[in-house]
Amino acid sequence: MPKECKDTGCSYNVWGGGYCKNHQFLRKKPSKLKSTSFLKRKPLNKISSKQQKLNTAYSVLRKQYLKDHPVCEHCIEMYPDQDRRHLKAIEIHHTAYRGKNTNDTSTWLAVARKCHNWIHANPKEARERGFLK
Repeated sequence: MPKECKDTGCSYNVWGGGYCKNHQFLRKKPSKLKSTSFLKRKPLNKISSKQQKLNTAYSVLRKQYLKDHPVCEHCIEMYPDQDRRHLKAIEIHHTAYRGKNTNDTSTWLAVARKCHNWIHANPKEARERGFLK
């Protein structure tokens, strides 16, 4: 025989938690988790004034470099005779990685997004062609 609703005077069959579907709102809600520390997000670290200056200088240099090198340098290297295959450069690739070399334009390549993805997806071949050091 099915159980009846816990609410007084109600004879409907129980759905879950001892109450019928009309009285589910009377069910006790599960207590909140005691430890919610895993849900709290750590605030982002503030950028130091020194790093802000480096970032500003990088932005200016990057903008100028892309203006001076509007065509993807990877495309020029891979397809030297086919102008129609050359894409517009929109990103800077750091051949010697970043860190100390972030603002060193001698380690930069102006590349298209597609080509930048190729360089990082094929590091062995990119290193042979001089796109990575």
